[in-house]
Amino acid sequence: GIDLNRDYAEYQQPEVKAVTGFLVRTVNEDNGKLMMGLDFHSTYDDVYYTNLETEGVELAGLENEWLNAIREGLSSHNYNPKSEQHSVTTNPSAQHWFYRQFKALGITYEIGDNTERDFIKEKAKVSADALLTLLLR
Repeated sequence: GIDLNRDYAEYQQPEVKAVTGFLVRTVNEDNGKLMMGLDFHSTYDDVYYTNLETEGVELAGLENEWLNAIREGLSSHNYNPKSEQHSVTTNPSAQHWFYRQFKALGITYEIGDNTERDFIKEKAKVSADALLTLLLR
C-alpha cells in the first residue's frame, strides 16, 4: 500500500534506502558518474515521465530521441508514446532524484495495468534496441 516512487525525498522505505544508498556509494567509490536512471512501474496507462529541468544533464534530449525511435519501431501498431514532463520540485519521484542527486537524465516508465502482454514484450524489445542504438552512436 506504499508508493515507493513517492519516497525519494523521505527515504522511509527500506527498498528506497537500499537503492539510493547503493547508487551513491557505487558512484562515489568508483569516482564515477551516473548519466541516466530508468525507473519502471505499472499504473493505469502507458506513460513516460521525464524532467522539465535539463540543466547540466549530458544526455539531455535523449528521451525525446528515444520516444521517437519507439514510435517508429512500433509504427505498425500506430503507437504514439504518451509522455509528461514534470518539474523536479513537484514531487519526490525517482526520475527527479536522479536529476537532483547526479544531474542525470531521469525517466520513469509506467506500463498500463491493462496493456496487452504480447504488446508489452514487443515494446520492451523495440525500446531496448532503440535505447542501445542511441547510446552507442
